[in-house]
Amino acid sequence: MMQSRPLKILMPYPQLPTTGQLLLEGGDHRIALNPETGLNKYGCGPLPNPKLLAFGSSTASTISEPGFAAADHLRNRLSDDVLSSSCEEIYDRELDRIRRELLTLCGIDSLPGIEAVIASSGTDLHALVAQYARRYGSARTRIIMMDPDETGCGIQAALGHQYPCPVPSSMHHMDSGLLVLTVRLRRMDGKPRPQNEVDGEVETLVNHAIRQGERVLLIQLDVSKTGLLAPSLACIDHLRAQFADHLDVLIDACQFRIAPASLLAYLQRGCMVAITGSKFLAGPSFSAALLIPKEVADPLRHSIMSPTSGLASFSTTEWPLSWKTANKPKPAPNFGLLLRWEAALEEFRVFSTVPENAIVHFLHTFARCIQQRLADDPLFEPLPVLPIERSSTLSEETWDDQPTIFPFLGFHAPYKLPLNREETAWIYRSLLLGSGQGNDASCCQMGQPVVCGLHNEIPVSALRLCLSAGLIVEGTADNGKHATSVIDRAMDALDRIKYLAHRV
Repeated sequence: MMQSRPLKILMPYPQLPTTGQLLLEGGDHRIALNPETGLNKYGCGPLPNPKLLAFGSSTASTISEPGFAAADHLRNRLSDDVLSSSCEEIYDRELDRIRRELLTLCGIDSLPGIEAVIASSGTDLHALVAQYARRYGSARTRIIMMDPDETGCGIQAALGHQYPCPVPSSMHHMDSGLLVLTVRLRRMDGKPRPQNEVDGEVETLVNHAIRQGERVLLIQLDVSKTGLLAPSLACIDHLRAQFADHLDVLIDACQFRIAPASLLAYLQRGCMVAITGSKFLAGPSFSAALLIPKEVADPLRHSIMSPTSGLASFSTTEWPLSWKTANKPKPAPNFGLLLRWEAALEEFRVFSTVPENAIVHFLHTFARCIQQRLADDPLFEPLPVLPIERSSTLSEETWDDQPTIFPFLGFHAPYKLPLNREETAWIYRSLLLGSGQGNDASCCQMGQPVVCGLHNEIPVSALRLCLSAGLIVEGTADNGKHATSVIDRAMDALDRIKYLAHRV
């Protein structure tokens, strides 16, 4: 993991890097810009692009104009503050402010004992939780995660204690005292496995591990790259009722497509929840947080205070201020992380003001139009997904049981021959570079292709058209008068894919 660059303050005229430069600092190689394209690995630049068709939030987003303005305002304030305070003091103060506002916007700030650990990425958080799961040194720890194709590409390696070095997804046995098992969410034909089948496999694996004297870290996906939730909430409740003393549960909500009521329900059950500001919120890549209920926060705090704890080595993790200890090396202030979270929080502030019924209405309208287009157009086929089931936990309808990710396959015309993975990847890259139809050179972001089995014996991947918080804010503004504009841009994005499919 690339460490944040120490901020060198030259007196008497302190100067911070520009906002655009800071947004690229304190992450890793994935946010470094390609000198040929000016984009990072995810196809994003450090500056707003108002002409962009931005439907790729399940992977990453280019910073919006309001997000950049918020980050720029914070950068200017930091530049003034370094005249009278040290970078370390400023960093701790601002990070604590961001932490407190995040808990408030999530609607969980009144939950007794709730804590938030800030980190650069969701991958960092998975590595942290895996280390925490090993706190009982005498017991072997078994980790059960959902389909690697449906989560972050580095998650399995991070859980196996081989982070940041990537390993093949087929390598399950890690030489670290950890055994990482995976549960597939789709069949070879790309169709989702039935929920009871996935739940049954998870319960079997957990039962077997605990009866073998092992501890278990179970990771639920809420939601996956293609919009799946697994295992079910009922499955988690059943397992916690049986094995609470031998089971840790992490909710991988790094997509952050989750309403406050659902988030609160997880935390009240004693589950840790990993979120990011760079997916649904559409902030720039590399801003993450681990939300921790009191029953986990207390033992975690005690663990990092131990001089022999492996948790002290997480120099990219920002613990709550009250957890600071002398034995833990203090990382250099990561002002890039501050600015990225500030941009994400700006999106969150506005989204949190939108009434729930307005969000649900817009999501229904958008889904109906997109699903109809994908079903009617011979060059597309929607990838099947299961309904997001939250009714066992929540007594009221929330917006997060509606789809906001729309995965689909592309086809050649006129023979209904599916595009293979290489062809789909070419279309994805071409969209990012503005290779659209006609003379319009504007760019289009879609979710990166996701491997989803075979179709007519051809290995295929699904592209993803995604709604972000910002698009929902736009679509619900002025009593929904702008919904048509968002839908029209989504149709434009699909037209561009169709245009490129004819040219593969």
